[in-house]
Amino acid sequence: MKPFRLIALSLPLLLAACHTLDRYEWVGPTTLRGAGGLMKKEEGLEIWVQGEPNRDYIPIRVVETMTSGTIGVETYLFRILKKETTQLRGDGFILLTKDVRSGGSYVAGTAATNSIGSIYGNTVTSNSTTTVSAIAVPIQYNTYRALVFRYKKEATFP
Repeated sequence: MKPFRLIALSLPLLLAACHTLDRYEWVGPTTLRGAGGLMKKEEGLEIWVQGEPNRDYIPIRVVETMTSGTIGVETYLFRILKKETTQLRGDGFILLTKDVRSGGSYVAGTAATNSIGSIYGNTVTSNSTTTVSAIAVPIQYNTYRALVFRYKKEATFP
């Protein structure tokens, strides 16, 4: 088997393929306020990767998602968290934890032997070549836990 085929067969292990999603109810104060931090906006949602909003917000739910893979994991898990935030009508989420654990390695290999022989009289002559291709891919388990929130609306007086 050519190395390209071997890599192509192992590629799904590198990519985030499936995930789990757990939801937890928030128990605590109904309104929180942070000191600010690092935030980016994607698709109209605030993603706080460090710190929390410096204005009043209401915690809605804690969401935890896990997947295996090594390439594109953050994009994949953020997409899941953004979808959950949108379904809950949240304004964004605060990344609480980002955990990566090793799950060992996946090893795949192939071997091929080619022989050439000839018979001349009572003598047999043979040559053989063995080719081996192998690849080892680390298995990672990535778990992200986030707090989905909605901003508290400011009271307006007529």
